[in-house]
Amino acid sequence: MIDKVEIRVKAGDGGRGAVSFRREMYVPFGGPDGGDGGKGGDVVIRVDKSTDNLRFYVKNRLYQAERGLGGGAKKKHGHDGADLILKVPAGTLVTSVDENGAKILLADLNVAGEQIIVAAGGKGGGGNVHYRSSVNQAPRIAQKGETGEERAISLEMRLIADVGIIGYPNAGKSTLLAAASAARPKVADYPFTTLEPVLGVVAQGQESFVLAEIPGLIEGAHLGKGLGIDFLRHAMRTKILLHLLSGDAPSPLDDMIKVNNELAAFDVSLAQRPQIVAVNKIDLPAVQEKMAGIKADLAAAGVKAHFISAATGQGVRELMAAVFETLKRETVASPPAEPGEKVFRPQPRQPRIKVAREGDGFVIDAPGLDRIIAGRGVTTGELRWQLNFQLEKMGINKALQKAGVNRGDKIRCGDLTWEWSFPGEEGRKIGVFGGTFDPVHLGHLMIAEEAKTALDMAEVVLVPAGQPMSRRDENVTPARHRLEMLRLAIEGKPELKISEMEIERKGPSYTVDTIAGMKKLYARGDELYFILGWDSLEQLPDWHEPSRLVNSCYLVAVPRPGWKRPNIKALEGILPGITQKVIWLDKPRVDIGATAIRELAARGEPIDHLVPKTVAEYIRKNKLYINQ
Repeated sequence: MIDKVEIRVKAGDGGRGAVSFRREMYVPFGGPDGGDGGKGGDVVIRVDKSTDNLRFYVKNRLYQAERGLGGGAKKKHGHDGADLILKVPAGTLVTSVDENGAKILLADLNVAGEQIIVAAGGKGGGGNVHYRSSVNQAPRIAQKGETGEERAISLEMRLIADVGIIGYPNAGKSTLLAAASAARPKVADYPFTTLEPVLGVVAQGQESFVLAEIPGLIEGAHLGKGLGIDFLRHAMRTKILLHLLSGDAPSPLDDMIKVNNELAAFDVSLAQRPQIVAVNKIDLPAVQEKMAGIKADLAAAGVKAHFISAATGQGVRELMAAVFETLKRETVASPPAEPGEKVFRPQPRQPRIKVAREGDGFVIDAPGLDRIIAGRGVTTGELRWQLNFQLEKMGINKALQKAGVNRGDKIRCGDLTWEWSFPGEEGRKIGVFGGTFDPVHLGHLMIAEEAKTALDMAEVVLVPAGQPMSRRDENVTPARHRLEMLRLAIEGKPELKISEMEIERKGPSYTVDTIAGMKKLYARGDELYFILGWDSLEQLPDWHEPSRLVNSCYLVAVPRPGWKRPNIKALEGILPGITQKVIWLDKPRVDIGATAIRELAARGEPIDHLVPKTVAEYIRKNKLYINQ
């Protein structure tokens, strides 16, 4: 019988929260919609009546519950991890060890269906929808799921019986159990025949009780001799003990004293339990010859004994009747203990937020914040900006300043690391959107506004080209017309600006030079985000000094009709580091082209649905594109 095992249990981790934005036609302000991750599964110990021992837990030592799945778009909640149910027999003690090494009882499971959660699954992480605020309309951060609990536990099965038969080996305990009940334990004429406890049900009229045979004990059993005293745990639940003595032993009284000493060595309360003493094997001639001496010895010690022959059945019925009457009296005298009241032991209040210096930086320990994760393509500056709302809200900024943080110090919280800057000193995010804008159309404006909203940019600068390198041999509308159309298009849109940098530049105009010039115009901490189509990103390796461009700014890639998203791994092989610099946008997906607009205008067909009305009027008034 496997009645004691030690195992390790691990609950499931919570699923990740999602960083997602609503991308749906005719929904102009979808906003963040990342769903929460699912909860990790619990590890549950449950009593199952079909289980009679713990042998199932011998082969494996680690049992893990299922982890929760990540959240999804459209506020979809991740699937919760399935609980892991570990089945145990009735009478199982579940114990563990606290942080001080002391053994603690988690549960004493006695009834079918009774259960306990020994390792709780981690909570799912929150999606980016939870981080939206009036000043952070497009949060690109979410939360990892909590780690599921993990612990080592011990399972110890103790048989649930009313009466336990104890005694020296070969005293006839198995024979008595077979004679008194329908149990069929192994019976032989050598010591230690019984190697594990055996149960039997003894009928007494319309009632019955459970009788358990405990493997034999010898002197020194508590030191490991014989079978030791490990099996005595099964006697701990009994109400009374039936102490069986062998009549053919040299001194039955000495045997009784030795066994009782072993009981006390195991547990004092077990030695103090009510006992009924019975002398067995009185059918043997040798025992009958010394019967008078045995009775005299027991009487002198104040022991009232029953004399039986388990082999022939002599005295067994009377013994069981006496056992049953004693059991009833003991049950009345000692009613079942009422469930104890719950005891709450409050722990000293710990600060919710801890800031500690570590090397040349600081480590933040804050519940929930250490599980923040960044969305795909989030830059260091953007992450710092996004986190600042949480830091300020939780009072961490003040705690860091109190701890002596300086500008540029490394700050670490969970898996995230960033450089410290004082609140209000964070750089702005500036979008740079280049193109011929011949003419500027609604697709250009939608791209600029979507990029600004998605990345929470301070502004987007439209940079019309002088003579684009891609159109060297084509006639381009004079710059003054293109600039005027841009000014008309952005009227009432203060977040959109115009730069004449490329128009004023003499000679070839390259994007890498434009970005370098823009960096000189803005503050040192500001970060530039160059907006380009998927087609341009695919062709980026052929641009002028593409590596310098990648190192100078972030690239915001937007969809283009007829183009698939470029293979970023292939680009990484040509331009190392580009993976960390590209931010993908999945909208707007607009099928508007400047070439088609020029052709429509040349034929005198309406273009008001493709360009701002003021731009359409300007084109007609100045008869642009008529001769094309």
